[in-house]
Amino acid sequence: MQYLVVIRVVSGLLGITFALWAFVQFRKRFIKRYEFFLLAILGTGLFTVAIYPDSINIIAGMMAMDNRQYGRIIALLILSNMLLWLLVISQRSKDSIKSIQFDLLVRRIAMERFFEKNAVKTVKEITVIIPALNEAENLDHLLPRIPESIMGRPLGVLVIDDGSVDGTPDIVKKHGYSVVSNPINRGGGAALRLGYDIAMA
Repeated sequence: MQYLVVIRVVSGLLGITFALWAFVQFRKRFIKRYEFFLLAILGTGLFTVAIYPDSINIIAGMMAMDNRQYGRIIALLILSNMLLWLLVISQRSKDSIKSIQFDLLVRRIAMERFFEKNAVKTVKEITVIIPALNEAENLDHLLPRIPESIMGRPLGVLVIDDGSVDGTPDIVKKHGYSVVSNPINRGGGAALRLGYDIAMA
């Protein structure tokens, strides 16, 4: 039975440490209020179960598992998994928000650089947006073949350089078309969104 006592003591210490760590993180504004509550519940719950194991009977009773074999353990596992899933979903949500904010920041920087060099709006009523990553050779063949107008309307070309290292912007400028460069490679979808932002600005 001594090993059970050791497990309970260690679990209790871990629970207290976890709850205190969550409090410190919350005070430093590293986590939000709801995240603090979830972490505090986990830490406090671990401490409570370690000090008073029969408290699991309350949870097991609520889940109608108090009379089943291993009912207490199953109830505890279900509850802990639910809390952990809430933490995972919360973290995924934070990551998604940060990704969106980062995407907006990169696009904003690229747009500001573009309009600093192009005081006059160079986007035509009809504009072809071409995302490009290391496409200097292909663009050198493609751009001269693009017509200047379609059905009497001038046609503009806006190339989105998505972090190329082969001189793609120089090729575009050589053919007299506008090019905006992403500070870093963001992928075709992000390049197109940047092009839409500039075309609609």
